[in-house]
Amino acid sequence: MCRSSYPFKPHSLATTCESASNTPALRFNVGVLEHVNLFAGTLLEDFKNDPFPILLVGGFVAIGLLIGVFSHYAAKKRREALRKLALEAGFSFDEGREPGLYVRRCSSIDLFNQGNNRYTFNHLVGERNGQSVVACDYHYETYSRDKNGKKTTHHHYYGMVLLRVGLNMPQVKIRREGLFDKIAGALGFDDIDFESAEFSRKFHVSAADRKFAYDLIHPRAMEYLLETDNLSWEFDGDVIAVYKHGVFDPGRIMPAIQTAVGFVKHVPEFVKADRSRTGSAG
Repeated sequence: MCRSSYPFKPHSLATTCESASNTPALRFNVGVLEHVNLFAGTLLEDFKNDPFPILLVGGFVAIGLLIGVFSHYAAKKRREALRKLALEAGFSFDEGREPGLYVRRCSSIDLFNQGNNRYTFNHLVGERNGQSVVACDYHYETYSRDKNGKKTTHHHYYGMVLLRVGLNMPQVKIRREGLFDKIAGALGFDDIDFESAEFSRKFHVSAADRKFAYDLIHPRAMEYLLETDNLSWEFDGDVIAVYKHGVFDPGRIMPAIQTAVGFVKHVPEFVKADRSRTGSAG
């Protein structure tokens, strides 16, 4: 067995293993060791001449390792908190990645059609007020290339609540209005405006059926949405999806579920009758 001394000494590995190099089976390994030892000697000389670049690279590597360890620990602690939350709420919990079940089942939801490598994970599954509820994390990824053609993967994470309500709804999307929405509005690409100027100013609404959007988002529903957190909403088929960019803190999941369930109480009875899955609409 070949041994080397520490710290690095140029060619020490080759000298120690010289006798072993005569064995054909070990010639390749000795050659590798010679290259490694030569590299180590060069690195040591470079460090003596100018230690800053090596220290800088080493610092970045150390920071990367620390970030990785911290992220792993934080994700583990969050899963433990989610498991405890599910138990207290009477929900089941499944931390595993699900690339198809909810993404396919709710494929009409626009967010589930973004990017690639789409999957949900950290699922809390249960029932509230007679509606099936799934709260989960959602991931998809997009790609870009620099001027040299090097590919970079961008990971996108969302916190989601999916609610099945037994209606057959045309698509309606509600989100907080941003700068680009205001620019688009100024250029004539406007969203749906409502009688509440405050609501129209704060929310961007698009719909496949404007009449349904007006029926769904009546004055009391607008007041309700104005009081909610910075959430986006999608209504499509029998699903209401409520989500935010970045995963939910465990303490915000049940309030988000209650927010989604609470909106259902504001859906007018004539809309429920017209859009019942057993009715004639759709």
